[in-house]
Amino acid sequence: MDARKAKEYQELHVQGAMNVPPETWAALSSSELMKTDKTQELVVYCSQESCDDALKLAQKLRDAGFTRVMAFTGGFRAWDDAGYPADTSR
Repeated sequence: MDARKAKEYQELHVQGAMNVPPETWAALSSSELMKTDKTQELVVYCSQESCDDALKLAQKLRDAGFTRVMAFTGGFRAWDDAGYPADTSR
């Protein structure tokens, strides 16, 4: 799960990641995501280590009943710097 703003997500993101930017968090409880299996493993990231949006979104997901949520605190920058695959599709 990509917790960055939509523009950043559209430029480049982890392949298969769903964009859940901060401006959508208030409506999270009524989103399609809430209809999915709450025991699935979710990894949340934001832009970099100094960004705490991944931690905030991970907590919101736990509060919503998801049981296997982790925050990748290095953020997308660490992912990209490590040479892992990234995607530009929306």
